[in-house]
Amino acid sequence: MSQEREDYTRLHKPAPSQQEEQKTGENDKK
Repeated sequence: MSQEREDYTRLHKPAPSQQEEQKTGENDKK
């Protein structure tokens, strides 16, 4: 059931995880 919910969220949202990762990378670089 968890996987189905993740798929639904992925379809609804482009990729919140990637955006968060980019923010972390930028902070790490600073």
